[in-house]
Amino acid sequence: MSSEPPITTGEPASRVDTDQTVSTVDNHKTRGPFERRINRKLFVRPAELRGPAPSNIESIKSAVTYSWVNVLLPLNPVAWALHYTHQNSIATFVIALLGVMPLASLLGHGTESVALYTGDALGGLLNASLGNATELIIAILLLVKCELRVVQASLLGGLLSNLLLVTGMAFLVGGIRFSEMEFRQTAAQLNTSLMTLAVIALIIPTIFAFALEQASGEDTERRVVLEMSRGASIILIIIYVLSLIFQLYSHSHLYNPDAIMEYRTPSTSTSSSRPSGPAPLTEVNRRLVQPRRANSLPFAGVRDPENGAFDAQSIEELESPAMNLLVSVVALVAATGLTYLTAEALTDSLEDIGNNGTVTKEWLGLILLAVVGNAAEHVTAVFVAYRNKVDLALAVSIGSCIQIALFVIPLLVIIGWCADIPLSLLFDPLEVAVLFLAVILVRFATEDGRTHYMSGVTLTFCYILIAYAFWYYPSNGTGSSSLFEQC
Repeated sequence: MSSEPPITTGEPASRVDTDQTVSTVDNHKTRGPFERRINRKLFVRPAELRGPAPSNIESIKSAVTYSWVNVLLPLNPVAWALHYTHQNSIATFVIALLGVMPLASLLGHGTESVALYTGDALGGLLNASLGNATELIIAILLLVKCELRVVQASLLGGLLSNLLLVTGMAFLVGGIRFSEMEFRQTAAQLNTSLMTLAVIALIIPTIFAFALEQASGEDTERRVVLEMSRGASIILIIIYVLSLIFQLYSHSHLYNPDAIMEYRTPSTSTSSSRPSGPAPLTEVNRRLVQPRRANSLPFAGVRDPENGAFDAQSIEELESPAMNLLVSVVALVAATGLTYLTAEALTDSLEDIGNNGTVTKEWLGLILLAVVGNAAEHVTAVFVAYRNKVDLALAVSIGSCIQIALFVIPLLVIIGWCADIPLSLLFDPLEVAVLFLAVILVRFATEDGRTHYMSGVTLTFCYILIAYAFWYYPSNGTGSSSLFEQC
């Protein structure tokens, strides 16, 4: 039996891996957070680190057949026809609601394909920007129609859906298959801390509104709350940008274990048996040095979480994009345009249903729009949790919450500011209280870095309880929540 020739590295192969691992960990602890080089690899992924790109025909086939939810795509033209011919509002709403699901999924599929052609920084930024594109489009259309309460309800419903339903179902499905699942504690705690900060930004205007209601008139109250909301929105966006820098650049090793191998330092040993400089990069070592990203999510890796050893099979595998770059970009543009058309039918029919008084618009926004808008994240999180990849599931669910809370909501407040629409961070007090309690519950469920199916039961049924309670909540809410009811 013939054996492969040994790898020539300038020092023993076994010593290379050990020294690389030790020196890398030391580098992350001793180097400054911004000493990482900013180079082309942060923004463009080298061709040799990904699989071959498919042809145009194969890419189109992937876009059409990658998910079973695509069987709902034909419902989009049906929704447009019902909308523009002014048919029954309930039928239009239901069909448009189902039609949005495959478009949201296609946006995610196209983003993941494009991210495989980019580096870690740009790939993560693409996911952050387009991950909640469907919710953002629907919210902008509602904002233009001056449905401020429905905008706020749909955004807060997206937060509750991701925090409780998506995370809970992921824990439940994964926990049924595995008695106990583990995940990285540091990233989970940081994410829940960011969510707590976002909730604080929503609580402060609510408290101010109650205080100003007693001390001054309604005009002063509106002016102060609006100014506070717009200033706080700018601060939240700055925090979001800093969190992206932390996750994708300065501390990416906390989210991606492969980032440990990015730094290679000379050996500090004075022994003459080894060269003082780093070992030359062979093909195998080059693969170790470069981080490997799975679907551009921040928690993917090839290191064994128990003993830190490399999985040789994972090292040899190169992830191939499902679509080539041209088809991926075209799919993103097409999905965005189609989502706009279907969302327009959805929001118009929602307004008609609310006027009929059958179901409150706030409940439809808080529950139905949120669940359907998060359908793609829901399926992804449950699927990866079933494969015991809880870090990926949390990246999808909690990561989406952070995008909404620190970027989408403040961005909509600023868009309303530019359009002279008084959208503020003054949410309904009950909604804010429920969100705060949900964040605390998720913090408790993730504080020890382990989970099981009972954690999933707790989170999922908490969401069901909230949905049931809000069914009876009056559409006008409280006095403070109706302060900006009219534009």
